[in-house]
Amino acid sequence: RTTTFPSALLPIIYSPPLFQGKREAKGGSEKANLLAATDDSAPSLGVVLKKTSALATIVAVTFLVCLGCFPGLTTSLQSHTLNLGDWFPVILVFFYNTGDLIGKSLPGWTQTESLSLFTSRTIVFPAIAHLCFVPVFFMVAQATEGVLAADQFAFVLAFALGVMTGYIVCACMMFAPSCVEEHEQVMCGQMMSLFLMVGLFAGSLLGMFLSFLLGQ
Repeated sequence: RTTTFPSALLPIIYSPPLFQGKREAKGGSEKANLLAATDDSAPSLGVVLKKTSALATIVAVTFLVCLGCFPGLTTSLQSHTLNLGDWFPVILVFFYNTGDLIGKSLPGWTQTESLSLFTSRTIVFPAIAHLCFVPVFFMVAQATEGVLAADQFAFVLAFALGVMTGYIVCACMMFAPSCVEEHEQVMCGQMMSLFLMVGLFAGSLLGMFLSFLLGQ
């Protein structure tokens, strides 16, 4: 027995051009919406730089100061009170690295919902105080007697440099992503890394210049 379908149902059962046209139209509208969203969310270099310029500058200047003092001036210091000889620079490096480890760990302990040692706006104050390390290290390198010439003072100074450098840089790197929109965070990280490397390069030059002034 042969079953026949009404001819009126054939366009509904089989109409490839109709469904294909609808799929193409739907796909075209989805692509247009995706492109529009992409254009709207594309990060702008100028906008990201404007939002993160303060923190990025703090990172660069902090490493400028740090590399100007350590390892150049730090390893040039001489032991005057404990007569440690060649071990004196080694111990100074130990104190700096210990302080740096503690400083880099501090933001994770202090930047919580219930406790905030500094914010993205107030981090500039320890960064300004950090600038004082350059003249102090320079005076210690020239001192031959008194408090500045004491080995214990050099240990404390190297430790404080490590703590402040580690804390300021890590805190700024943590604050920066919260200053931009979510789609700008990747560019923000790249911007902060760029300023970090600029600070390292400039600090290395400053360290060589200060060592040259001391005649090392």
